[in-house]
Amino acid sequence: MQPVDDGTEFTEGKMVVFPAWPCNWDVSFKLWGPLNTSVEVVYAGGALVNMTVTPASRAAAVTFANCVSA
Repeated sequence: MQPVDDGTEFTEGKMVVFPAWPCNWDVSFKLWGPLNTSVEVVYAGGALVNMTVTPASRAAAVTFANCVSA
C-alpha cells in the first residue's frame, strides 16, 4: 500500500494497494495504513474478489491497482 502523491496534504491523500504477487496466486491479507485505516483484500482467480476498508469513511481514499502479468 502506498500513498498517492496527488499534491494534497497526506492526511487528505489517497492510498493505492499494489499487487506484489504473481497474478495467478490466490491471496488474502490485511494491511494497516495511516489515519487508522485497515484494508482487507481477497484476490482469487486473477481478480479482486473483495476489498474491505475500515473505517468505511476511508473507503473512497483506497484504490486497488490491477495485477499485470509480466
